[in-house]
Amino acid sequence: MLVVIVLLAAIVPAASVSAQSQGTTYIVLYLHSVDNTRILNAVPTWGGMKTENATGTLSFKLSPALGENLQIDGAITITLYLRASSASLGNLDFAVSELKSTGEEVQVPGARIQSPVVLDRRLLPFTVGVGIISYEFQKGSFMVLSVRVDSKTSTSYLAWDDSSSPSSITIPAVDPLRATVTFLDRQSEQVRIVQTENSTNHAWVRFIANVTDSIGAYRLSTGIFAVTAPNGTVTRILPMQQSISAYTLTYYIDTILNIGAWQINLEIRDQSGSAHTFGDNLFVAPFYQVKVNVIDSSGKVLENATVNISYQQLRTWSGLTNATGWTTFTLPDTEILGPLNLTVNWLGVQTPSQLKVIGNTITIVTIPVFNKTLRLTITGLPVPGATTRLLKNNSVTAQSVTGYDGTVSFEGIPIGNYTLSVQYFFSEFNATLSVNASDTSTISLPIPHETELLSITLVLGSVSLIALDRRRRKTYPHSFGYFSQITSGGLPETCFALVTGNSGAGKSVLLETLAVEHLSTGPSIYITNTESPSKIREGMSGFQMLKEEGELGRIVFVDAYSAIGGATSTEKYSVSSHSDLTGLGLLISKCLSETGPNTDVYFDSISPLMADLRVNYVLNFLNSVAVKVKANNGKLCVASGIGIEKSDLTKVEEAADCVIETQLQESRRGQTRRLRIKKLRGKPYVDKWVNFRIESGKGMVFFARTKPNKEHR
Repeated sequence: MLVVIVLLAAIVPAASVSAQSQGTTYIVLYLHSVDNTRILNAVPTWGGMKTENATGTLSFKLSPALGENLQIDGAITITLYLRASSASLGNLDFAVSELKSTGEEVQVPGARIQSPVVLDRRLLPFTVGVGIISYEFQKGSFMVLSVRVDSKTSTSYLAWDDSSSPSSITIPAVDPLRATVTFLDRQSEQVRIVQTENSTNHAWVRFIANVTDSIGAYRLSTGIFAVTAPNGTVTRILPMQQSISAYTLTYYIDTILNIGAWQINLEIRDQSGSAHTFGDNLFVAPFYQVKVNVIDSSGKVLENATVNISYQQLRTWSGLTNATGWTTFTLPDTEILGPLNLTVNWLGVQTPSQLKVIGNTITIVTIPVFNKTLRLTITGLPVPGATTRLLKNNSVTAQSVTGYDGTVSFEGIPIGNYTLSVQYFFSEFNATLSVNASDTSTISLPIPHETELLSITLVLGSVSLIALDRRRRKTYPHSFGYFSQITSGGLPETCFALVTGNSGAGKSVLLETLAVEHLSTGPSIYITNTESPSKIREGMSGFQMLKEEGELGRIVFVDAYSAIGGATSTEKYSVSSHSDLTGLGLLISKCLSETGPNTDVYFDSISPLMADLRVNYVLNFLNSVAVKVKANNGKLCVASGIGIEKSDLTKVEEAADCVIETQLQESRRGQTRRLRIKKLRGKPYVDKWVNFRIESGKGMVFFARTKPNKEHR
């Protein structure tokens, strides 16, 4: 059932969403005369033929001024109707310029041509093209067409403003027409999933389409909503129309829709006859009460667990479990929409699953937890009284103190990788701890310093041991240039590279180093959701490979980190939600258009996305970004932790052109890091593990058995 009710009252404004665009459109601007003023506009109406001597320059100015920035990209053509006092050979000179709101006139680069023309006493059309032109006119400015025809033996004339002499210019405009199609329910809330009313099988909904044309809404002719029902039937409805400004029109209707998935398109025609379509899908579904119970694997209820339920990028519902482990939602029927994504966050660990809603539903989510016991020792002796903490994303998951036997036990710890922090004898020790079973692990702590003399002795002893170990194993330090050696000249200029590893393994340092190293050949875009851009920028500023002051300014940061903590970003580019891949993709495209060719894109990291979204959705996003970056002659390099599903990580590795593995290991001598190339398409590479250390100012320092050459010192 489709019932249309035309809305006559004032429009209720909807929340802003990204406008849909149509790509490059060729627009014909006709030469007109209005009140003795020569103008350009897109309406082919005629005021009677005008003819003027074209020996002097004749200028035609766009009217009205541009309502938004207008990009032209392609060939410009003009069609001019010319005649002369006698048959002769002339020279046509035309140019396109921008008259800015400040009064400054700037010629569009490349948009000028001089062409010989054979003139006659008859009025004849002449068509000339020039291009390819790429130029952006600014909002509030005017496009100006200047025409001049010289002839040494006769007087030349230009004719316009008549159906027999429709002189015009055709421009390749990029997205001159944009539209935002939104839907409101009875509460005037923007929706894409509408709840049926009073146990009926239908719902009231308002369609609103805000259409903006940078050249002027005057050139738009008609707008029709094409409503495609779940069975494929298409109904076209003529909406009400309201002019908001000289550049914006609003089309709107009220209607009643039955249950199902609907496609709503706005079809617009301009006065030249060109068609434009904008649209979106809309779901009408009954909603049911859904109760979610969160427990751990021992059956214990979990209070204050965060439960997030979402459908694609259209709607998200969130709640916290109460003291009995329950939370309640009102959710749409998944027979209409398909499964919902359900994610439970407990103590920093996210457990994703899918949820089906068919009537009132009760679902139980079980979080795998384990009991972990640690035995802390120094040279085999127990360490009592040590404050021991498990941290996830810099938040304390559990904390306790070791007993006389050096042991400490943690109960109900969710599966995952944690940072183990131990404070003992005025010293601190940090390491990565993996919790995937109920067991006991022995942690060997380094000997703490007790006096300054002892500290110096230990440092000297450690340095001596390291030196002896290096001589015994015949390893030598190499600069980051060694990475080029194991990859046969570095990563390809265009590729999709994945860097994986456990926490603290050096993934971020590798991405930062690659981004700084790339500055010698092109700019970089650095997306971060694991650390604030200011801290990353501060760390990069100490890299010795920077060649000149201010070089870091060529790295464009996109802040997805502030959104996770709910803070306001101070960066020029940021996203309001780290999981909004649509918005992030548009932002990347915008940055790429500003930075130009040879731009690399670095993303640290995709782990939060893999935790919140389905792997196929994240993979489609990465593939689409990789295509854009490669087409722009650049690399896409992303980092990922290993705390995600192995099958999901394998899918990303299969899609990548290059896979680099990093590892942080614990040993009696302390922490060691190593790296290997697991995959590199199209190039030979060294696949053996290479140890490295992270040093201030140098970044990654590799250790190999060969002596470094001058480049790798």
